[in-house]
Amino acid sequence: EEGLRASEAKVARLETKLARAFSAEELVRLPYLQFRHLRVNLQGVAHDSVSLALSEDGLCLFQAATGVSMAAITCDEEIQVSGAPSGFSLVSRGTGRCEVEHKYASVVGRIVKLWMAYKKEKRRLQVERLTSLGGEGTGGAP
Repeated sequence: EEGLRASEAKVARLETKLARAFSAEELVRLPYLQFRHLRVNLQGVAHDSVSLALSEDGLCLFQAATGVSMAAITCDEEIQVSGAPSGFSLVSRGTGRCEVEHKYASVVGRIVKLWMAYKKEKRRLQVERLTSLGGEGTGGAP
């Protein structure tokens, strides 16, 4: 019960941060947001004209011209987003280190960091709620 309240409070704080950063109209579009014309260095290989798309599951990097997925990072993964000289870096277990360059990379990096933290906590809260509800009345089922 106490852990559930702490998770709800954390999600509420992240929602407040998102609400301060974006208008209501932008928040509705956030899960479908795409950033185009990124230059990405993924696992030591440079790629031009890459798009980064946010989704309910996390984010995806794909070639803009072909639509071919290059990497997908779910909200469940531990990620680090930090500033880099000409953009931001994204580090995850699945993709390794990914350097992203864009004219507005600091803004894109901040949005990615907020989104991924929010979705991760939201998922964790859903699991906690299911666990707390599932703990009752499930005993004795074959």
